[in-house]
Amino acid sequence: MIEGYGKVVAAYPFKVRLIAESVRKTDKMDAHTLLDLYKAGYPPESYVPTKRIRELRELCRDRASLVEEATALKNRLRYKMFSHGFTVKTFSRVNVEILKTNAFTSVMASGLEDVTKRIKELDTKIAEEAKTFRYAELIDSIPGIGAYSALAIASEIADVSRFKDVEHLEAYAGLVPRLYQSGDTEFKGHIVKGNKFLKTLLVECVRIHVMHCPDSWITRSYHRIS
Repeated sequence: MIEGYGKVVAAYPFKVRLIAESVRKTDKMDAHTLLDLYKAGYPPESYVPTKRIRELRELCRDRASLVEEATALKNRLRYKMFSHGFTVKTFSRVNVEILKTNAFTSVMASGLEDVTKRIKELDTKIAEEAKTFRYAELIDSIPGIGAYSALAIASEIADVSRFKDVEHLEAYAGLVPRLYQSGDTEFKGHIVKGNKFLKTLLVECVRIHVMHCPDSWITRSYHRIS
């Protein structure tokens, strides 16, 4: 929607102290303050992703949501089977078909089949989109990272040049601890919040890479830090 209104600048709310600390606050006054700040070249801008980036993010996050849904259904099916004295090790197509014939698992098994089909459809779309995104292609070249993870990481980061330096990118991904310093005393706190979705992706990709590439520099760095 915003593309049709010319240049749109999103001010970073936590840094617009003139508005945040104002005693008198109305939408009209806030709008005038923002306009004055913009004319002065001040307001700290928030990154506004392009329409394509927003669409790619939504595509990847939809896929992640479906995977969570599939996992929940599998857990419920395992519990249901266990409560009836049975176990299921894998949810292959054959096993799902068998579960669909049982009265107490048919609904969940059919739901799992539908979700699995939708995930495969999204995987096909994601693989196609990843080929058209240079950053995704570069990330996909790293062992342990597939088309989905590559496109998801690339779309969450979007334009890497928007980060001042690598430290800012690390903070955005939620991969660095908070640093507290007072005089000569310095200590590190908990990991910063960052982008939860991106953080989860990166951690999972590193875990897979370390398992399959024991001699890579990424794995060596991982073991050195851990």
